[in-house]
Amino acid sequence: MQKFPKKPGNCNEGRAVFLGILSAMTTTHPATIPWRTMLLCAAATIAAFAKSFSFPFVNWQDPIRILEPVTLGPLTIASAMRTIADIRAVPYQPITDLGNGLNALVTGAYPAGFHAVNIALHALIALLLLEYLRRWQFGLVPAAISTLLFSLHPLRVEAVAWVSGRDELLATLFVLSSAIAFLEYRSSGRRSWYGASLIAAIAGVGSSATAAPWPLVLLLLDRPTQGCTTAQRFADFLPFFAAGLAAASIPAGRWISNVAASGLSPSWVTDAAASPSFAFLFFVWQTIAPSHLAAVYAVPMLGLWWWFVLVALVIAGVFAFRATRGRIEYRAGILWALIFLAPSGAGVTDAPGPISDRSTMLSAVGVSLLLAASVQSMLRQHQGRFARLVKVSAVLLLAVLGTLASVQSETWSSSVALWTRATDRTPTSALAHNYLGAALAQESGDLVRADRSFSIAIFHDPLFSAAYANRGTTRAALGRSEEALRDLDEALRIDPSDPSTRMSRAMVLRRSGRFDEALRDMHLAIARQPMNVPWMVERAGLLLEMGRTGEAAAELEVLRRAGYEAFLEP
Repeated sequence: MQKFPKKPGNCNEGRAVFLGILSAMTTTHPATIPWRTMLLCAAATIAAFAKSFSFPFVNWQDPIRILEPVTLGPLTIASAMRTIADIRAVPYQPITDLGNGLNALVTGAYPAGFHAVNIALHALIALLLLEYLRRWQFGLVPAAISTLLFSLHPLRVEAVAWVSGRDELLATLFVLSSAIAFLEYRSSGRRSWYGASLIAAIAGVGSSATAAPWPLVLLLLDRPTQGCTTAQRFADFLPFFAAGLAAASIPAGRWISNVAASGLSPSWVTDAAASPSFAFLFFVWQTIAPSHLAAVYAVPMLGLWWWFVLVALVIAGVFAFRATRGRIEYRAGILWALIFLAPSGAGVTDAPGPISDRSTMLSAVGVSLLLAASVQSMLRQHQGRFARLVKVSAVLLLAVLGTLASVQSETWSSSVALWTRATDRTPTSALAHNYLGAALAQESGDLVRADRSFSIAIFHDPLFSAAYANRGTTRAALGRSEEALRDLDEALRIDPSDPSTRMSRAMVLRRSGRFDEALRDMHLAIARQPMNVPWMVERAGLLLEMGRTGEAAAELEVLRRAGYEAFLEP
């Protein structure tokens, strides 16, 4: 372990801590990672994101992914099997859903329990990345610097501070576990490590569709031992590719269906080629200058000239590969970064949008490989003062990134804060204005500002049915029933199949005394969601109000037999 001498009488506490951080690193290739280095990486990661422990759930997928499943009852073997079998779920990520159910079973449906698990998962990912880089024969200085830059970078905030960002945490955790286990299998030849790698890979693709390219990355990075035949390699990788193709087929099938529905317009063809290159350049810039991060980004209109950008990037990639001949760690980093980013950049995965901060987690592992290789090369070529300057600069950079990550996490402190930031960052995003309006109505009770936000969303996207529906619900709460019904009718004209809008219209009609029309809308809504318990309770209440007690009693009996007595208590 490298030691730094202290000058007697001229060493304050801050300098001692600073030198202690530096001395926790070394340029040697240890057989194991010193516990001080592991503690440093884990503690720094936890400290940067500890603020999110007190955050609530936000209205960006948390109600659907976390709260709605919890209301249907605790996790059981039967419900777990249903989760795995329901491939129609959007997104289909059974491992993440089961993890959320287990989280709720242990800690209850409290946001603090979910945030604590997210922070712990991110710290564990940092330790796994440190171990993975060590197995690439990087010294602890390059490995520790690269690991901390990965874990403290503000682009990680969305995955950690947002409860529903856990899918990317789990995918990264399992992919790194699979990578380490496969390296151990190659070095030891023990089939137990192969089995562990395969199980982790399956868990990874079951956590998020962004992990589906892992078998291809694993094949390209594989360094078989002497005597390993082509047939043996084929047998090794076949199960991995089967798992990857199975995971990729679900979101890709939906993507192809959307493409077919669009009629293959020329603009779609252009965007399909341009989106990956735009996502690549966008996140390269966001990695270098992580400012103005938001939950959603406005993707500009991508013209034909983006084809030239795509061709230029391909040519640059070819030259980069030629320049890194003989440097497998550089090539591995480039392949890892590009292969994992391309599907999410093209919008093929089940991510909320074609571009999101959390979709860069797996791709960032490749950046970590590149960074570790670069730092190690510099330290090998230069010693003495230059090496110490590199370490000092790295510590300062890590402190800045950790501070930025902590500040950025405040964005997720509430739904209002989240969408206020998003509308500031992307003022033309109808989605952001719609969610801001919902947050203002639900959290702040500011219905007037909520109505204004929905109107802005409709201005930017006149065919945004959800914004019409939300504005209609808000105007109904403001006592503007006729305007509310006009908005809800427009929402149903745009999307006649939306049962939530139909149910909202029924509630407005009920408050207006138009019971027969309200009951008809309730029937139509519940026909699309047959066991939506709150809606069935509302319909039973309307039937009672209409004097049709026999039908109301039959409705409530169905719920009792299904085991939903708790919802029937007054």
